[in-house]
Amino acid sequence: MGDMGDMGDMGDIGAIAQTMCKEAEYLGVTIRIKAEIKKVLIDGGRATGVPLSSRETITAIIVVTNVDSKLLYSQMIREQHQETEFRRRVRGFRVGSGTFHMNVTLYELPGFTCKHGTHLQPHHQPRIVIDPTMNYLEQACVDAIKHGWSKQPKPPGKWGYWSTWS
Repeated sequence: MGDMGDMGDMGDIGAIAQTMCKEAEYLGVTIRIKAEIKKVLIDGGRATGVPLSSRETITAIIVVTNVDSKLLYSQMIREQHQETEFRRRVRGFRVGSGTFHMNVTLYELPGFTCKHGTHLQPHHQPRIVIDPTMNYLEQACVDAIKHGWSKQPKPPGKWGYWSTWS
């Protein structure tokens, strides 16, 4: 973790994931990566395992996936294991990415009024930003197109960000 002064605490998101994995493995959890699954096995109303594309089947007392809810319930868990109303609601889920990515080419690193200097500093590092709402992000984008900047700066205490590397 690093300190960005008035910009807040910064942390390496990769280090967070690695720490979580180490702790989980210490507790006896087996973590599989790049293990493609197409469905979740259900027995007695609960997930009991997953068949892998390698033809291996993994069974477990607890099954955890990293797929979004819509994909999980619409494609990986068969309809017969879900109530009709729940299934209808899953079909209505609106999912999308809450990200914004911008590539720019600069002659040198930018200097800012609040953070002087064009030499590499912590505020020049990439980071993950969490904004208060998607509507906030949409309005900031509209403002930037119309006016060149967002007309409503971020409200204090309702957002955070982390460096993507240390």
